Amino acid sequence: MRLLDLVPLVCLGAYLGLSLATESTPRNAGLWFSALAALGFGLYAVDHGRWQAWGVVAAAALAFTPLIRAVLIERAVPAVPRSFASWIDRVAVALLSVGTAWLFWCLPALDFPRPTGPFKIGTTSFDLVDSARIDLFAPAPEPRRIQVRAWYPADPPVGAPPRRYLVGDEARLYAGSFARQTGLPVFFWDQLQLVRTSSVAEVPVLPGTERLPVVVFNHGYWSFSTQNTVLMETLASHGYLVLSIAHPYDASGVAFSDGRRALLDQSRTMAIAIQGETIPGLDEYLSAADPVARAHGMAIARAQVLDSVRMFTSSPVWRDDIGFLLEAIARARVPGLAGSIVARADTGRVGVMGMSFGGSTAAGFCLRDRRCKAGVNLDAMAWDLAQVDSTIPAPFMVLQSDPRARNPKADPRIGRTDFMYEKLTEAGTHPAIYRFRTDGTTHGDYSDFTGFIRSWPRRKWMRLGPIEPGRAWGVVDRFVLDFFDTHLRGIAVGFPDRALADYPEVHRHDVAYVRNWAVNNQSIQSRR
Repeated sequence: MRLLDLVPLVCLGAYLGLSLATESTPRNAGLWFSALAALGFGLYAVDHGRWQAWGVVAAAALAFTPLIRAVLIERAVPAVPRSFASWIDRVAVALLSVGTAWLFWCLPALDFPRPTGPFKIGTTSFDLVDSARIDLFAPAPEPRRIQVRAWYPADPPVGAPPRRYLVGDEARLYAGSFARQTGLPVFFWDQLQLVRTSSVAEVPVLPGTERLPVVVFNHGYWSFSTQNTVLMETLASHGYLVLSIAHPYDASGVAFSDGRRALLDQSRTMAIAIQGETIPGLDEYLSAADPVARAHGMAIARAQVLDSVRMFTSSPVWRDDIGFLLEAIARARVPGLAGSIVARADTGRVGVMGMSFGGSTAAGFCLRDRRCKAGVNLDAMAWDLAQVDSTIPAPFMVLQSDPRARNPKADPRIGRTDFMYEKLTEAGTHPAIYRFRTDGTTHGDYSDFTGFIRSWPRRKWMRLGPIEPGRAWGVVDRFVLDFFDTHLRGIAVGFPDRALADYPEVHRHDVAYVRNWAVNNQSIQSRR
């Protein structure tokens, strides 16, 4: 718990202790003071994003009941005994206190873990306008505009405060992403404004002439550019320049520096997303255990989705956003402080990664664009069907969740991208295409979200897995860092064997069954 949580609870505890040890008299200063302190600190906590503290406020208000009762009847009874009504008041205060403490614990708003690298971290954001493209998703025709958040090695002044996870407009725009995922009100996530990162805002890049390897990140659909801050800070602390693109109108919301906003049209994207999930053949193609059934579903899906489903329309737009960013860096078209930071970018060492829809985007970019030297998919489905039966020319890694964490009867040997990233007849044979599955994880465990909630609400509200949050962050950080160190920097870190030894819950995902089916099917077709 945070100090902000503990202080009002301690005040309520003091009140309950004093009320059991003494009589409720109007002259009992300890009872008055502890109840008043709990009320004041509770209101302060509410005002600072801890909505759970309304329970403290209610308990503190209730604590005044026996004191007021004592004032009203003091002249008749000098000391009010512990009546039945007084016991009811105390029990209610105790229950509210325990309930509030549980909510504080379930939604802790803890600061992020410290990055493992030797460098301190700076962060900034910048906007870019692509005058050569019209934004297909904007309410009115206008050039495509993106916003980019950067993390990088820095040497901030001593004592400089770290940036909060959500700041200003971000808190209002991004909290909606959590609300959509959980079905809970937006105010439930106001507390994320309290979370401290390890990055200092608006500081120069670490002095030097060494070029920094670049990693471009793409968020999930309806999500936001800072959704994997823990991972971004880990990479930056090890000397990477990390650039995360906010893809307007598919993100939860983007607040540009000139005051303009690109808001998510949830009614439109929700309807089309649901349509995409219910297309005949799509679910069969993504998850059927029988390769024949998957191939059949793929043929059906391919015939009808490319022009009719928004999420498939978004894929090329997001890929073009990545290409435009890399071009702007190469041509020194990034303004202000950010320009001096990205001037240190080594555009010959570019990695592209993403989580969920962003992971599918990363795969699609690395398949088509040789500027991608290595790519990562964090638990994405396949929203770019060109990736089927195609070999990505760059090293590529897939970290996928455990289907048993959602459905105990699911077969963990079947993955949603098993038909992707390699020719089907060669599936599982390319040494630089890595596929891993992590026990006890669900989709959200591959983002910052895994650390925002505990206990049964973790499974019920956010559909997270039973894995411990720190362990989930550790898996993603270690595997992504070791992968990029190996393939972008040429550092011998023993990948993936050492990481697998340190994280036994991670397993290689074998797609030999796809290859065997494809080879056999090919031989049958050739005989015909």
